[in-house]
Amino acid sequence: LYDLGHRRIGLVCKDVGELAEILKENFGTLHPASAIAPNLDDWIAAVPKTFAGGVEAASILRDAACTAVITQSALQMYGVFESMRRRRLSVPRDLSVIGIGDSSTMRFTNPPATVLSYDTESLAEALATAALHILDGNPPVAVPPNFRPRLLARASTAAVRR
Repeated sequence: LYDLGHRRIGLVCKDVGELAEILKENFGTLHPASAIAPNLDDWIAAVPKTFAGGVEAASILRDAACTAVITQSALQMYGVFESMRRRRLSVPRDLSVIGIGDSSTMRFTNPPATVLSYDTESLAEALATAALHILDGNPPVAVPPNFRPRLLARASTAAVRR
């Protein structure tokens, strides 16, 4: 998003839970404008992980003049898309949107959703291997995470409008 010219990038995350807290913390640390933005908390919409939460989040972040958002869930993303339609705005012309995780419906949204996708088959295989290792009586072994997300660039992102 930053490479597309977006500087006011918002986050749509769940309102409670450990993952939401991690996302908020990483957002504040890694945001490209963190050194110059007075209050990045204004660019975080912590809402329920629902369609209605996404509708609410889009209103909050558009009012904060965000030009792009990252959504934690598919339901929130669908709500963001709907909120933009209700305002007679469009994705990505008026707001670029990226989702975390690639559900089977993401490529069929209007426009098709850009997402960070995970290699779920490899992740499931690693979890099964670890479980079998423990069930065989071996102690658990810590391994660093090596499942990097992959960007699937579809049509819900575009360069910022000048």
